[in-house]
Amino acid sequence: MTKESAIESYLSLKEVSKDVFENSHPFKVPFGNHGIFGGCFISQSLHAATLTVDAKFRPYSIHCNFLVAGDPTLSLRYRVERLRDGKNYSHREVKVYQEGKLTFICTVSFQSRKLEGSAADLGPQLRHQKDAPIIGKDVLAPEAMIDAREAFLKWYAIILNKLKLENMPSGEEILSQVSPNACEWRLPEDYMDYGKIPEAEKAAFLSDNPPNPANKTFRHWFRARPTIKDPRFHEIALAYGSDMFLLSVTNRAFLRHFASAKFSVSLDHTIYFHEEFKADEWMCFCVRNTRTGDNRSLVTADVFTREGKIAATVVQEGLVVIDRKRKSKL
Repeated sequence: MTKESAIESYLSLKEVSKDVFENSHPFKVPFGNHGIFGGCFISQSLHAATLTVDAKFRPYSIHCNFLVAGDPTLSLRYRVERLRDGKNYSHREVKVYQEGKLTFICTVSFQSRKLEGSAADLGPQLRHQKDAPIIGKDVLAPEAMIDAREAFLKWYAIILNKLKLENMPSGEEILSQVSPNACEWRLPEDYMDYGKIPEAEKAAFLSDNPPNPANKTFRHWFRARPTIKDPRFHEIALAYGSDMFLLSVTNRAFLRHFASAKFSVSLDHTIYFHEEFKADEWMCFCVRNTRTGDNRSLVTADVFTREGKIAATVVQEGLVVIDRKRKSKL
């Protein structure tokens, strides 16, 4: 029997009663977070909803609202409501509670992998997709980018040195406490280490006519550690990874330190699933900071397989508040 992957184990659920589930494993908190990582809410809610539909269905969208920060020392309870069950489409609502308090809510929509009835006899339909980034031109291959763990360690060492902080835990200690080690991210070197930002980009940003941050695309790679056993878990794994390195592009777009926001938290999060994919193979996130204002930042991400198929589109808005006392530009 094939052993389940690390991400399947970490995000596994236990059934409490009909359509009610709880997390099987305690949560780990990513660096800088003060509560449960949003990716856990999104992915486990999708997992709970998936457990209540027939295996012929695949999710095509999930729309989420974060209501209250979750306490990582307490379990989460996922209550699924069956809104509609149809021949080709099914819909679920998932409410997440912690000690009786509603913390998160989402709706999940499913479509049959093979349409039935009159929908199966419609003939060829319209089809197109956005152009995928060209590896080597628009984005480096994941093997040529820096591992996110290594990038964090380098950034953390720079921050400790600049701020002259003492008696702080080592970067390795932080990673061991917060990372489930179930996924991999590969980042461009200048994502955290602003010393790597091209001088031309710095000069343009500091000029009298700086470029619009909304026009810049930031690209990184993600994959769950192979190999995912359950074929229905690929969307769940992508949902987990979709909440990392999105809001943080707000700081990068304005040439601010990676974690320089006073606080940065997700407000809502939507994923549209497109082509089928394998989340344990490299996937490229192409992220844009569409709009920032009123203490909110809206980011969008097109997610492509390495072969160029568009797998998903992610839309996230979060509360981003900066500390004006910190230097905004490097």
